[in-house]
Amino acid sequence: MKSNLLPLGLLTLLLSSSLSGASAQPGPAAAAKKADEEWLALKDLGQPKSQSPGGPVSPAAAAQARQQFAVGLVRDADRLKEFRTTNPAHAGAKKAKRLEALLLVQAWRAGASSSASRRTQLVAEIRGDASLPAASRAEVAALAEHVAVAKRPGLSRDGRLAAYEQAVRGLTAEFPELPNGYESLVQIAKDSSDAKAQAIARNVLGLAAAPATVKAEAQILLDRHALVGRPVAELVRPILGAANPIERAKGRPLVLYSWATFAAGSHALAADLAARTPAGVALVGLCLDFRDLAPAKALATAQKLPGEQLYDWLGRRGEVAERLKLTDPALAFVIDAGGIIRAVSAQRDLPATLAALAATKP
Repeated sequence: MKSNLLPLGLLTLLLSSSLSGASAQPGPAAAAKKADEEWLALKDLGQPKSQSPGGPVSPAAAAQARQQFAVGLVRDADRLKEFRTTNPAHAGAKKAKRLEALLLVQAWRAGASSSASRRTQLVAEIRGDASLPAASRAEVAALAEHVAVAKRPGLSRDGRLAAYEQAVRGLTAEFPELPNGYESLVQIAKDSSDAKAQAIARNVLGLAAAPATVKAEAQILLDRHALVGRPVAELVRPILGAANPIERAKGRPLVLYSWATFAAGSHALAADLAARTPAGVALVGLCLDFRDLAPAKALATAQKLPGEQLYDWLGRRGEVAERLKLTDPALAFVIDAGGIIRAVSAQRDLPATLAALAATKP
């Protein structure tokens, strides 16, 4: 009679294989440790990355670099998706989802044409997830809205600003407890036409949820525009005396501009003024650096900032800056030959401003 028992050698082999397979499966502690290690390697993927290839490149090379950058962002987003779907209970799963959304929006900005439906759905889910902090949801929402406006073709400067304003107002309604939207409204006002800037500033002052610091910025903007039509001498003479660079320019049009070592945009404005200001137009710079003025004076010399320079160790809190409301760098006032302030946002359209000055008769 045949035996149903397995040969001893085969039975030993099967038992060994079974036990070996069982021991290959990690226990809960090992699995948790592995997930923690994976998250540690992934959690910084959402940090902004430079897409500049560095140095001068051809348009074709720049386009290729942007495409490679976008592909890399999508690849990183895929890694985050794999982590959160594999480890849905991990403490980093929701953070991974938010980072995934940020990377997909950044990839869209860089030119990625794929993942549109995935990105749209993910952004909507993040915005609607009340378990996430409002600031985290707002970060994703704001980036998505910004890129959407930036990618809209055919918009004029004012049209794009209007589109940004509409998007920001939607964000302030969605996240009324956060200051970012109100701050963005004031920034849009600073870049807008004079009439629009004042309208936005007045609106911000009337918003109950806007922080006091933001309302203060809006008030400064309104006060700055209220200077149009006033003689500049009555504002600066009590501080600087009659023999000051601003009043010495009387009889000629004057551009008064603000700058600071910490604001590269103000250096670019000064360079534009130096290169394009018509003959017969005076230039005066107002430095907004605080306390230590030696670096500012060195920069003014090294970059050959145009015109005489005014310094106050109190910077933007100095008397001249506060009386003229020149409390931000990269602003430009136009003062006519009679010493009357004619414009307080000339930096917005410098070519047109300089062309108007060129036609001014002293």
